[in-house]
Amino acid sequence: MNRNDWLAARKNGIGGSDASVIAGVNLYKDPITLYKEKLGLIPEPDLSEKQAVQLGVNMEPLLFQMFALANPEFKVLPGVEMEWSEKYPFMYANTDGMLVDEDGRKGVLEIKTATVHNLKSWTKQIPQAYYLQILHYLAVTEADFAILYAWIRPSWGESDTAAWLRKFVVERAGREEEIANLVEMERKFWESIENQKPPAYKKIV
Repeated sequence: MNRNDWLAARKNGIGGSDASVIAGVNLYKDPITLYKEKLGLIPEPDLSEKQAVQLGVNMEPLLFQMFALANPEFKVLPGVEMEWSEKYPFMYANTDGMLVDEDGRKGVLEIKTATVHNLKSWTKQIPQAYYLQILHYLAVTEADFAILYAWIRPSWGESDTAAWLRKFVVERAGREEEIANLVEMERKFWESIENQKPPAYKKIV
Protein backbone atom coordinates (compact mmCIF):
# COMPACT_ATOMS: atom_id res chain seq x y z
CA MET A 1 0.00 0.00 0.00
CA ASN A 2 1.51 3.35 -1.02
CA ARG A 3 1.44 6.38 1.26
CA ASN A 4 -1.53 8.08 -0.45
CA ASP A 5 -3.65 4.92 -0.24
CA TRP A 6 -2.59 4.46 3.39
CA LEU A 7 -3.56 8.04 4.29
CA ALA A 8 -6.92 7.58 2.58
CA ALA A 9 -7.54 4.31 4.44
CA ARG A 10 -6.82 6.01 7.78
CA LYS A 11 -9.96 8.09 7.32
CA ASN A 12 -12.07 4.92 7.46
CA GLY A 13 -11.39 4.19 11.09
CA ILE A 14 -9.40 4.85 14.24
CA GLY A 15 -5.76 3.84 14.50
CA GLY A 16 -3.40 3.45 17.42
CA SER A 17 -1.89 6.92 17.09
CA ASP A 18 -5.41 8.38 17.31
CA ALA A 19 -6.08 6.89 20.75
CA SER A 20 -4.25 9.55 22.78
CA VAL A 21 -5.84 12.32 20.71
CA ILE A 22 -9.34 11.00 21.38
CA ALA A 23 -8.49 10.67 25.09
CA GLY A 24 -7.40 14.32 25.13
CA VAL A 25 -3.85 13.62 26.29
CA ASN A 26 -1.94 14.20 23.05
CA LEU A 27 0.39 17.21 23.20
CA TYR A 28 0.27 17.90 19.46
CA LYS A 29 -3.31 17.35 18.32
CA ASP A 30 -6.80 17.72 19.80
CA PRO A 31 -9.98 15.69 19.04
CA ILE A 32 -11.54 18.48 16.96
CA THR A 33 -8.54 18.57 14.63
CA LEU A 34 -8.61 14.78 14.31
CA TYR A 35 -12.36 14.92 13.62
CA LYS A 36 -11.80 17.39 10.78
CA GLU A 37 -8.98 15.27 9.34
CA LYS A 38 -11.11 12.11 9.36
CA LEU A 39 -13.90 13.91 7.50
CA GLY A 40 -11.46 15.45 5.02
CA LEU A 41 -12.32 18.98 6.12
CA ILE A 42 -8.63 19.73 6.62
CA PRO A 43 -5.58 17.86 5.28
CA GLU A 44 -3.60 15.59 7.54
CA PRO A 45 -0.14 17.18 7.95
CA ASP A 46 2.70 15.52 6.06
CA LEU A 47 5.35 14.72 8.66
CA SER A 48 7.41 12.43 6.45
CA GLU A 49 10.19 14.98 5.95
CA LYS A 50 10.67 15.69 9.66
CA GLN A 51 13.99 14.47 10.99
CA ALA A 52 12.41 12.58 13.90
CA VAL A 53 10.04 10.74 11.56
CA GLN A 54 12.84 9.83 9.13
CA LEU A 55 14.96 8.60 12.05
CA GLY A 56 12.12 6.37 13.20
CA VAL A 57 11.56 4.94 9.73
CA ASN A 58 15.26 4.16 9.27
CA MET A 59 15.77 2.78 12.77
CA GLU A 60 12.70 0.53 12.85
CA PRO A 61 14.09 -2.42 10.84
CA LEU A 62 17.34 -2.28 12.82
CA LEU A 63 15.51 -2.28 16.15
CA PHE A 64 13.28 -5.09 14.91
CA GLN A 65 16.37 -7.22 14.21
CA MET A 66 17.96 -6.23 17.52
CA PHE A 67 14.86 -7.27 19.43
CA ALA A 68 14.69 -10.62 17.65
CA LEU A 69 18.38 -11.33 18.37
CA ALA A 70 18.21 -10.21 22.01
CA ASN A 71 14.95 -12.03 22.79
CA PRO A 72 15.20 -15.57 21.35
CA GLU A 73 12.39 -16.74 23.63
CA PHE A 74 9.94 -15.07 21.24
CA LYS A 75 9.02 -15.99 17.71
CA VAL A 76 9.16 -12.59 16.02
CA LEU A 77 6.97 -12.05 12.96
CA PRO A 78 6.47 -9.03 10.68
CA GLY A 79 3.75 -6.61 11.63
CA VAL A 80 0.42 -6.26 9.87
CA GLU A 81 -0.52 -3.16 7.90
CA MET A 82 -4.09 -1.96 8.48
CA GLU A 83 -5.33 -4.91 10.53
CA TRP A 84 -9.03 -4.25 11.15
CA SER A 85 -10.78 -5.46 14.28
CA GLU A 86 -13.57 -7.97 13.75
CA LYS A 87 -15.10 -7.07 17.11
CA TYR A 88 -14.78 -3.30 16.71
CA PRO A 89 -14.97 -2.57 12.95
CA PHE A 90 -14.15 1.12 13.41
CA MET A 91 -10.69 0.27 14.84
CA TYR A 92 -7.52 -0.80 13.03
CA ALA A 93 -3.87 -1.34 13.88
CA ASN A 94 -0.58 -0.91 12.05
CA THR A 95 1.68 -3.20 14.05
CA ASP A 96 5.47 -3.15 13.83
CA GLY A 97 5.74 -6.83 14.68
CA MET A 98 3.83 -9.77 16.11
CA LEU A 99 5.16 -12.15 18.75
CA VAL A 100 4.55 -15.67 19.95
CA ASP A 101 6.01 -16.61 23.33
CA GLU A 102 7.12 -20.01 24.56
CA ASP A 103 3.61 -20.78 25.82
CA GLY A 104 2.06 -20.00 22.44
CA ARG A 105 0.59 -16.70 23.56
CA LYS A 106 0.10 -13.97 20.97
CA GLY A 107 1.79 -10.61 21.42
CA VAL A 108 2.29 -7.25 19.72
CA LEU A 109 5.71 -5.64 19.20
CA GLU A 110 5.69 -1.86 19.08
CA ILE A 111 8.95 -0.10 18.20
CA LYS A 112 9.62 3.54 19.07
CA THR A 113 12.43 6.02 18.68
CA ALA A 114 12.29 9.10 20.84
CA THR A 115 14.36 12.21 21.50
CA VAL A 116 13.21 13.45 24.88
CA HIS A 117 13.65 16.48 27.10
CA ASN A 118 12.77 14.63 30.30
CA LEU A 119 14.24 11.15 30.65
CA LYS A 120 12.18 10.57 33.80
CA SER A 121 9.12 10.19 31.56
CA TRP A 122 10.65 6.88 30.38
CA THR A 123 12.20 5.70 33.64
CA LYS A 124 9.48 3.58 35.22
CA GLN A 125 6.56 3.50 32.83
CA ILE A 126 5.48 4.03 29.26
CA PRO A 127 4.47 7.62 28.44
CA GLN A 128 0.69 7.87 28.48
CA ALA A 129 0.23 8.47 24.75
CA TYR A 130 2.18 5.32 23.89
CA TYR A 131 0.42 3.31 26.61
CA LEU A 132 -2.96 4.16 25.08
CA GLN A 133 -1.63 3.09 21.68
CA ILE A 134 -0.65 -0.25 23.21
CA LEU A 135 -4.12 -0.69 24.73
CA HIS A 136 -5.64 0.09 21.33
CA TYR A 137 -3.50 -2.60 19.69
CA LEU A 138 -4.45 -5.13 22.36
CA ALA A 139 -8.11 -4.39 21.61
CA VAL A 140 -7.71 -4.72 17.84
CA THR A 141 -5.45 -7.79 17.73
CA GLU A 142 -6.92 -9.50 20.82
CA ALA A 143 -3.32 -10.26 21.80
CA ASP A 144 -2.36 -11.52 25.25
CA PHE A 145 0.46 -9.04 25.75
CA ALA A 146 2.45 -6.29 24.07
CA ILE A 147 6.08 -5.22 24.22
CA LEU A 148 7.23 -1.67 23.62
CA TYR A 149 10.86 -1.62 22.47
CA ALA A 150 12.17 1.95 22.53
CA TRP A 151 15.40 3.63 21.50
CA ILE A 152 15.65 6.83 23.52
CA ARG A 153 18.17 9.65 23.47
CA PRO A 154 18.24 12.96 25.35
CA SER A 155 17.68 16.17 23.43
CA TRP A 156 20.72 17.88 24.97
CA GLY A 157 24.46 17.28 24.80
CA GLU A 158 26.83 16.38 22.01
CA SER A 159 26.17 13.97 19.16
CA ASP A 160 27.94 11.19 21.07
CA THR A 161 25.51 11.40 24.01
CA ALA A 162 24.46 7.86 24.93
CA ALA A 163 21.11 6.51 23.79
CA TRP A 164 19.20 3.86 25.73
CA LEU A 165 17.14 0.85 24.81
CA ARG A 166 14.09 0.25 26.99
CA LYS A 167 11.79 -2.75 26.94
CA PHE A 168 8.36 -2.55 28.52
CA VAL A 169 6.08 -5.59 28.76
CA VAL A 170 2.34 -4.89 29.00
CA GLU A 171 0.20 -7.88 29.92
CA ARG A 172 -3.43 -7.85 28.88
CA ALA A 173 -4.44 -9.54 32.12
CA GLY A 174 -5.68 -6.97 34.60
CA ARG A 175 -6.24 -4.32 31.93
CA GLU A 176 -9.58 -5.36 30.45
CA GLU A 177 -11.38 -2.45 32.09
CA GLU A 178 -8.87 0.05 30.71
CA ILE A 179 -9.18 -1.48 27.26
CA ALA A 180 -12.98 -1.39 27.44
CA ASN A 181 -12.95 2.27 28.53
CA LEU A 182 -10.67 3.20 25.62
CA VAL A 183 -12.83 1.29 23.14
CA GLU A 184 -15.90 3.12 24.41
CA MET A 185 -14.18 6.50 23.99
CA GLU A 186 -13.21 5.57 20.47
CA ARG A 187 -16.70 4.29 19.71
CA LYS A 188 -18.23 7.61 20.76
CA PHE A 189 -15.67 9.50 18.70
CA TRP A 190 -16.43 7.41 15.62
CA GLU A 191 -20.15 8.02 16.12
CA SER A 192 -19.37 11.74 15.97
CA ILE A 193 -17.65 11.12 12.63
CA GLU A 194 -20.61 9.16 11.28
CA ASN A 195 -23.06 11.80 12.52
CA GLN A 196 -20.76 14.64 11.42
CA LYS A 197 -21.16 16.24 14.83
CA PRO A 198 -17.94 17.53 16.43
CA PRO A 199 -17.01 15.64 19.60
CA ALA A 200 -17.18 17.32 22.96
CA TYR A 201 -13.99 17.13 24.98
CA LYS A 202 -12.21 18.74 27.88
CA LYS A 203 -8.49 19.28 27.51
CA ILE A 204 -6.70 17.55 30.38
CA VAL A 205 -3.05 18.17 29.49
